[in-house]
Amino acid sequence: MTGNSKGYAFVEFESEDVAKIVAETMNNYLFGERLLKCHLMPPEKVHEELFREWHLPFKKPSYPAVKRYNQNRTLTQKLRMEERFKKKEKLLRKRLAKKGIDYDFPSLVNIPSRNIFCVFS
Repeated sequence: MTGNSKGYAFVEFESEDVAKIVAETMNNYLFGERLLKCHLMPPEKVHEELFREWHLPFKKPSYPAVKRYNQNRTLTQKLRMEERFKKKEKLLRKRLAKKGIDYDFPSLVNIPSRNIFCVFS
């Protein structure tokens, strides 16, 4: 569940008379750039769990994969990621060549080699 609009909604009314008036009034109502379609559903067609947990506020998903991707990394982690990416890119080029596809795409890792000095005391 993302919380994004699905393009439809259900509204529950206590009074059937009010629901009829709202459905008739709001049907074919131009809402922004969309045309609203409102229908009155008989109680027997409404699924019993349609309004389950209606009182709970929507909680935005935590997106753990996005948090993991956007985390701050050490130099060692960055170098390791770069090496793995280069390895995957090399494998992709090899697979394309094996299938006879002559396609030379620019490398996505264009980081110049660095001189790293480690001093131990």
